[in-house]
Amino acid sequence: MKGALSHVLGGLRRWNEAVTAARNSLKFQPDNVYMYEHLGNLLLATGDRDAAEQAFRSGLALEPENANLRHLLDNVVSQKQETPAVDSSGYASLLEGQDLLHAGKFAEAERAFRAALAHDDRDPDWHWWLSTALDHLGQRAEAATAAEEAARRAPEKARYWEHLGHMRAAAGEIEAAEAAFRRACEIEPDRAGALGALSHVYSALERWNDGIKFARAALALLPEDGDLFCHLGNLLMRAGRPGEAADAYRQAIALGRTGEDMEQQLAEALRLAEKIAVTPAEENAATLDPATPKPIAAEPPAPPVAPAPDASRHGFWHRIFAPRQVFGP
Repeated sequence: MKGALSHVLGGLRRWNEAVTAARNSLKFQPDNVYMYEHLGNLLLATGDRDAAEQAFRSGLALEPENANLRHLLDNVVSQKQETPAVDSSGYASLLEGQDLLHAGKFAEAERAFRAALAHDDRDPDWHWWLSTALDHLGQRAEAATAAEEAARRAPEKARYWEHLGHMRAAAGEIEAAEAAFRRACEIEPDRAGALGALSHVYSALERWNDGIKFARAALALLPEDGDLFCHLGNLLMRAGRPGEAADAYRQAIALGRTGEDMEQQLAEALRLAEKIAVTPAEENAATLDPATPKPIAAEPPAPPVAPAPDASRHGFWHRIFAPRQVFGP
């Protein structure tokens, strides 16, 4: 109950009371990792970075692999070292915007994030949040501009380049998206999300072999991603390699990517693979005299495939990655 009360008080911007309620909640639930994260965010809203840092450290002690807590802690430590204290009014607006974003009130969230940035525009995360709100509002160009600002302020962070790539692709700027995703992969070569996104970029550009290369690189890190195996199968079909495509489709089905369309894709890949395996030259070879040299088989034509997605239309990227429900860099 006290945890719920803390959230209510936080929503009312009664930060000190919300902090007290969160701390009381932790007395009864000392292993509640999420409550430590919530407490840390509330303390940041009051401007108490030292106490916020301690809250995030306490949460990480319980769950060392929590990426979001690690990110929050790194930000606090970085801000303490490099900048003066963040304006607590700006942080309060940021928290309000996050709540509004989670509630699906994207226009109100945009206004809150802009208010936060008017107080303090140094933190790249704040630009990331604004970009995300604009993205949900369908304002693709503005979302990409805000994402670019986040990447400019933290050029060593792969996550901002990956986000910029998504915003550029959603705006139909596929070549710019490729550059952003590549930069993310240069910083973090094993960043599976950026590798997979690059594969989709190359699909849109009809560079099938590049798409296959990056899809396989992503699958080496995400071997249980059925959607990614399906995407690999589609690329292999477009590259004229239906036998390999059939293997990818089988993997996708084994991982739960089922449905009539999936079965039809597998059946078509198998049919084309069999057609390519039995070439006209092989069929005629049986009727030739053994002493007659066999004709050299011509390269079989590439199988017909559906056209690549139109990367120039807004909404193309979101048809691939939607629904985009993950909030937070």
